Amino acid sequence: MFVGNDGGVGILGGPALWAAGLDYVTDDGKFGFDDPAAVESLRKLRELFTSNALLLGAPTDWSDPSAFTQGPTAMQSCSPSGYW
Repeated sequence: MFVGNDGGVGILGGPALWAAGLDYVTDDGKFGFDDPAAVESLRKLRELFTSNALLLGAPTDWSDPSAFTQGPTAMQSCSPSGYW
């Protein structure tokens, strides 16, 4: 799986928080990632990075259009509305 040359931290940081039932900022204005569940969720992201299950070292990152136009990206994922 390729989620970026940074190991996914740029794109999976938010979903990792959301998977733990958290958000960047809570309803009462506090940091949502200042929670033990956030630490564990991000620890799992690190575990994925260190497991050698991710593809790293692509010539461009996932967001570069050449990843699609030149063929290194076989598929793309997006939200149902088509926007992130």
